[in-house]
Amino acid sequence: METADTDKANLLKIGALASQSGLSVKALRYYEELGLLQACDRTEGNYRLFHPRAVGRIAFIRRLQ
Repeated sequence: METADTDKANLLKIGALASQSGLSVKALRYYEELGLLQACDRTEGNYRLFHPRAVGRIAFIRRLQ
């Protein structure tokens, strides 16, 4: 069984998600503003954290454009 800390360790900060998806941080924030993408948590420093599955969701969104 994984703890909450282990679960958080698997989450991606917005910059890492941008690198993996090929989009800019600004574009990801815009997707979040539109409701297409949702951060699942935030760090103590208020950084957005995304589940690794968000990379696939972004690829799907881009195919729909």
